[in-house]
Amino acid sequence: MSYIKGIKILVVIIIIVGLGVCATSIFGSTNDAQDTGIVGRLSHLLGIESNGGRINGVIMGTDEGGTRTDFLMFVSYNPKNKKLNMISIPRDTRVPNSNDRKINSVFSKGKEDLVIKDVEFLLNLSIDYYAIVNLDGFRKIVDEIGGIPMNVPIDMKYYDPAQKFYINIDQGYQILDGEKSEGFVRYRSGYPTADLGRIEAQHEFINATIAKIKEPENLVKIPSFINIIADNIKTNMPVKEILLYLNDIAKIDRESVIIERLPGEPKYINGLSYFVNDKDKTQSMVERMFYNEEDVTDASAIERNKAFKVEVYNGTSIPGFGSKIAEKLRQKGFNVVRVDNWDTNIIETKIYERNRKAEGSYVKNALRVGEIVAEYDSDSDVDITVIAGPDANN
Repeated sequence: MSYIKGIKILVVIIIIVGLGVCATSIFGSTNDAQDTGIVGRLSHLLGIESNGGRINGVIMGTDEGGTRTDFLMFVSYNPKNKKLNMISIPRDTRVPNSNDRKINSVFSKGKEDLVIKDVEFLLNLSIDYYAIVNLDGFRKIVDEIGGIPMNVPIDMKYYDPAQKFYINIDQGYQILDGEKSEGFVRYRSGYPTADLGRIEAQHEFINATIAKIKEPENLVKIPSFINIIADNIKTNMPVKEILLYLNDIAKIDRESVIIERLPGEPKYINGLSYFVNDKDKTQSMVERMFYNEEDVTDASAIERNKAFKVEVYNGTSIPGFGSKIAEKLRQKGFNVVRVDNWDTNIIETKIYERNRKAEGSYVKNALRVGEIVAEYDSDSDVDITVIAGPDANN
């Protein structure tokens, strides 16, 4: 594992959000850590070392019994360009060379060490830190920042008597408090794609939380956030000179936060349902997110994009918005063959890959926003479908 120069408060808050997104367990607390006030707590949570490279971490969330990781996310922060990249790993991801083991069962066999090893194998990236958060901390963070504004896509009704857990959230725009936020990010049974649908909802929740945290009235609450984090997180992050990095909070904008899902698709193997990652697309995603960070106005990228037929739908009530997005994509080289209006308004831009050759990540690079979804359609006459939400208006 590499030595790391710096990590900032926002990264830890995002880790809390990500861990809270799993919202499926109670984690170990940090009561065994030395408590010497704010600085002492920071020293337990955050680290600054020597070389200015990326900070890579893995976020895990276990179930009620603490035996499985129902949420898993790789997080990487680049201090040089203030970019934060996150990759969700579906709970049913098949781990190669492990007797058909699903990744969510790894925690019961080797705790965080084995989880880190398998995530490093899947992404071919080193991991420096891990973080585990107490579920109570997630709810407290949400309540502390005044709740999260979300457009709930469907009625969410669920009851688990074994866990004594109840979800009752109506469809529509609303401010979710800590308890309802837990229900929103845990809900999966009503989505046609189950856990993959939940991951999409979690990504939208993280984006909304980032925007909420950056509101002026919440930036002044950093000391309170630190206290909540320190009381409810288990992590191996040390700290040196952390106060030098507090200013980074104001320097990260929403467009600098990229959230994607491990490429792949659900499959049945030996009668069991798995999520099988696409190795080639995973490697392409890793190279783009962590090595190239290409400028999409580059002539070679424009030439490459010409190979993809794209249709664009206006997912907002803004007249002509679809044409505006289509023109932006044409300037990046894409062959936009159709522009139309979507039947409903959406909050977050969706990028659907219609066949295996499609590279939704190229469109996402061009727009700087968008949730990539693999939804193959052999009858489609396009490679990529874009449903443009208001977040694409940048």
